Amino acid sequence: MEAFIGVGVLVVLMVNRRLKKEVVKRQQTEKLLLKSEERLHFALNAANAHHWQIDMQSREITYSSLQLFVSAGYSEQDAPTTLDLIFSLVHPDDRAILDEAFERLFADETTVKIDYRLQHKPSGWMWLHSAGQVVEWDDQGQATQIAG
Repeated sequence: MEAFIGVGVLVVLMVNRRLKKEVVKRQQTEKLLLKSEERLHFALNAANAHHWQIDMQSREITYSSLQLFVSAGYSEQDAPTTLDLIFSLVHPDDRAILDEAFERLFADETTVKIDYRLQHKPSGWMWLHSAGQVVEWDDQGQATQIAG
C-alpha cells in the first residue's frame, strides 16, 4: 500500500512539474504577443495608418483606432461602425469606386487598393487611401471577414 501511495505522489509531482513548465511557456508566449501588438500599434501610429475589419454578415466594422474619424471632426461615439454608415459618408461620386472594390474582392482579387473621399464633418471632404483583402470565408466560399 505504501508503495502505491509513493507512486501516486511521484505521478502527481511529475504532472505538477509539467504543468508548471506549460504555464511558464504560456506566460512567455503571452508576453511576446503583447510586445508584438505594442510594436504594431506604434508602427500604425507612426505611419498615421489604421487597421479595420468588416464582418460581412453583420456588416459591422471594428477599428484599431478611431483617430481617423476624430481628425475628420467626429466624436468617437459618432464614428461609423457599419458599412452602411461608411457608405453614407463617402462622396457620392466615389461610391461606385467602393462598390467596384467590394465586387473585385468577392471575385477573388487578393488585395484591393482604392482612393476615395470621406466627408469631413466640419467642412468638405478628405481623401483616404484604403487597401483590403478577404481574410475569412464560409463553407460556401463566401467572404465573411475583410481586413485592411
